[in-house]
Amino acid sequence: MSARKPPGRKKRAASRTGTKKKVARKSASKPVRKSAPKRATPRPTAGKRATKKPTPLKVVRGRFARPRVAKAKASAPAFPQTKNSTSKQKLLFELVRARVGVHAAIQGLQPGSAEDIARPGRWSVRRHILHLIVIDRAVLNSIEGALLGTVPAWARLTPAQTATFEQQEASPLLHLDWAEALRRLHASRDHLVEALESIPDDPASVWEPGHPFADLLTRVITGDREQAEVIKRWRTSRESPALA
Repeated sequence: MSARKPPGRKKRAASRTGTKKKVARKSASKPVRKSAPKRATPRPTAGKRATKKPTPLKVVRGRFARPRVAKAKASAPAFPQTKNSTSKQKLLFELVRARVGVHAAIQGLQPGSAEDIARPGRWSVRRHILHLIVIDRAVLNSIEGALLGTVPAWARLTPAQTATFEQQEASPLLHLDWAEALRRLHASRDHLVEALESIPDDPASVWEPGHPFADLLTRVITGDREQAEVIKRWRTSRESPALA
């Protein structure tokens, strides 16, 4: 006879198997917890700024001294394009630059405003423009003599005589309106620059200070800057009556 297994073993084994299956089902049904991401190191607040550490001292021959700091490089010139230019190119550059200042001073000015006179006895803006046209024409007619070393007669006049000469030359232009005055302003300067560009660079002495020709052009540059400054001050006084 074969030995009989004690009763209850199969039931116990079945109950254990069922328990394991239940545990497996529960563990499978539970979601897997992910580890929380690491928190980034908090940044310092705007109010708490890191203080700059002082420069360490070095002992030099028994004395304390700060380490030498490299000297800052020299700033670049305002207009590097004139660095290696000839005397002629530099003078023509300043001539163009001064006239740009005039155009900036009258930019956006309306015809009615161009006729206003800030104070009695003063010129209007249109009259200042006519004055610049007169000077450009006078210089254009004096180029040949100035190149030979002759100072123009009108450039040797006294202030009172210069005013009379300017009034005579501007008389044929007084009827021009604002638009035509601006057109003549551009045309007179274009003719002058065209004539100057046709003059050779050599001898360079004619383009340098001290020569009647270079001094004549310098006078034109100075006149442009002065007229531009007068117009800018006048426009500022109109916007701010307290400055008038």
